[in-house]
Parts: sequence; structure tokens; C-alpha cells
Amino acid sequence: QQAEWATKDRERYENVFQPLQDEFVKEAGEYGSPERQAQAAAEARADIMSASNAQKGAAQRQMASMGINPNSGRFQAVERTADMNTAVAAGGASNAARQMIREGALGALQQVHVSL
Repeated sequence: QQAEWATKDRERYENVFQPLQDEFVKEAGEYGSPERQAQAAAEARADIMSASNAQKGAAQRQMASMGINPNSGRFQAVERTADMNTAVAAGGASNAARQMIREGALGALQQVHVSL
């Protein structure tokens, strides 16, 4: 009876749990790939750019409603400042996204080591 249970347990381990472990190890190893980091950075950058474009449009409409000429120095200064702020925010968001993926990969790899 015990040998039969042991055989069934071993079969279940090999057919159910080993494939799951193999899949987890593979995913953990691939999680922090350069491609995934680049994808996360691009998504973060796109979010910043989208928000910035909406904010820039609102600022342009507000200045136009106040009668500020788009060719004026004041208008151009506001535009340049907004563009610089956007570039800084986009760079920061991209770097933060990459770092988050690297930390997630490290955590996943640590889980692999703990579970093995």
C-alpha cells in the first residue's frame, strides 16, 4: 500500500508540479529581459507624453484665451519650459520602469532559489 501511494505521489509530482516549477523558473529568468525593460520604459514614457500633451494643449488654450500671441516670447518660454519638464519626467519614468522590472526579476529569481 505505501509503495503504491509513493508511486502515485511521485507520478503526480513529475506530471503536475515539475512542469509548473520548470515554467516558473523559465518565467523568472526571462522577466528582467532587456526587451521587457524596454517595453516598460516605452509604456511609462508614452504615459508621460500623453499627459504632457494634454496639459500643453490646455495651457495653449488658456494663453490664447488671455490674448497671448503664440509668437510672443512669453508663449515660447512657457512652451520650452513645458518641453523640458516633459523630457525630464519621461526620462525619470523610463528609468523607474526599467528599475521596477529589474527588481521584479530579482525577486522572482530569489523565489526560485527559495523554492528549489
